[in-house]
Amino acid sequence: MARCFNGITDAQWSKIKPFLPAKKNKTGRPFADLRKVINSVLHVLFEGSRWKSIPKGENWAPKSTAYGWMKKLQQDGVLKKIKSELIKEADKKELIKWKNVLFDGTFSPGKGGGEQVEYGYKGKGSTIHAITDENGMFLNARISPANGNERLEVVKLLSASYICKNGSIENAHADKGYDSEAVRSDLRNIGIRPMIPYRNFKNRLPKKATSQPKIRWKIERTFAWLKTKFRRIATRWERKVDIWKGFLDLAIAMMWIDKLVFG
Repeated sequence: MARCFNGITDAQWSKIKPFLPAKKNKTGRPFADLRKVINSVLHVLFEGSRWKSIPKGENWAPKSTAYGWMKKLQQDGVLKKIKSELIKEADKKELIKWKNVLFDGTFSPGKGGGEQVEYGYKGKGSTIHAITDENGMFLNARISPANGNERLEVVKLLSASYICKNGSIENAHADKGYDSEAVRSDLRNIGIRPMIPYRNFKNRLPKKATSQPKIRWKIERTFAWLKTKFRRIATRWERKVDIWKGFLDLAIAMMWIDKLVFG
């Protein structure tokens, strides 16, 4: 079967290259070809394959080199910076619809033993919490254990420095899982109208549901795209949370690159 991913295009590479470390003129071990590194990491991300399944050839880096650079780029904050700067660029080009933002979460099951790792147990997986704009494009994402409280992630998702804070966000849409007076209060305090339906409890008086446009399906569609296109996100294989978060940041960055390059 032919591989679906054969390397990034020149246009895609031009969006990533400015943020990568520059080659240093010094003796010692030769500096890696970072385009080959990114190609190899993206192969694992797109195909959901093992590191040792990275193809061999002039477009690819060895598995140990690709893994080492992936870890370094994530720990140094490079992948997170690429994601945030691309979102800023999209905002300048008016590609983001800030009026309505959408909140939701999705679960990625874990594979392997049940040993405890950061953000839960590896065998039980992790939950991805995200905020998108009205079009369903990712603005920020966080990771929690499988049993994480999604209501605690709302303000944290909004706190990223590149999230628009000039009053452009008017409404926050979420499902009943976010039904909480604390969440509603936090959103109102920063000038955002909570569009969250109420859950029905026996000891709660009936409350009138807030009329809201049918747009929350867009974030669910985006999660489906994320897990279909980036197969490494669909299941958490990583023992180290840095690598898992790095893949998520890189996947979001690639979605914005495609939006900026191809429209």
